[in-house]
Amino acid sequence: MLTGSKMQVTWVEHSEYDESAVHQLYRHILNSGMGFGAQRWIAALQRHYECMAILLSPTILGEDQTGDGPNPQGPGTLELCLCLAFNCG
Repeated sequence: MLTGSKMQVTWVEHSEYDESAVHQLYRHILNSGMGFGAQRWIAALQRHYECMAILLSPTILGEDQTGDGPNPQGPGTLELCLCLAFNCG
């Protein structure tokens, strides 16, 4: 884990496939590492942590800007955001 809001991810893939069975149009995708989804997973992780940063902000958690106490509409908003984050990402 890095400091602040940064995170370091190390992704190691080991895949074996018969290149002769892969159509020539798709070989460059497999050779680039995109064919097995590493870049898509990294993008999904990035979206997830961006959503979590938003969800954990004081406004979403139900704390009003004056610091006088919780906002009664806050928990409903948080539940909706969590539902959207986990169903779309």
